[in-house]
Amino acid sequence: MPYIDHLFVAAFLAFGWGLSLATYRVFAVRHGWPMGELHDAKPLVPMLIGAFAVVIAFLFAAARLYDAGGWWVVVAGIAFAAVWTGFMRVGSQISLLLAPLATLFLVMAWISVRTPPDDVVGTRFPPAGATTATTARPVVASTPAARVR
Repeated sequence: MPYIDHLFVAAFLAFGWGLSLATYRVFAVRHGWPMGELHDAKPLVPMLIGAFAVVIAFLFAAARLYDAGGWWVVVAGIAFAAVWTGFMRVGSQISLLLAPLATLFLVMAWISVRTPPDDVVGTRFPPAGATTATTARPVVASTPAARVR
């Protein structure tokens, strides 16, 4: 069974739809494409919605870095935005719905991911079930209440 990284898919879709939404008016005016009422009357609203989706997806890519293919989110998102806006010309209306939905799914799924205790850097008190790497024994908290016993 193939493994599908749902966070990666949500991130590059949010990035692509957000970028398409933020830049559609520029391309529509230049090439004479049709625009929806919101793009025509209040162009700042779709640009801000798109920019928010791009920023959230970019933060996810930066959190993953190189090891887990985080920067491929940006590459795939730009490619998806180019196809969505340039070839399909549907970036105007449907992205107003799809970009926030993909961003919401990304944020909800990202929140549910638990960071392993070994990856927690700079914390003074590890989680209750954490073990040290060298002894494989539970870590004892160094609180005054723990030292009293």
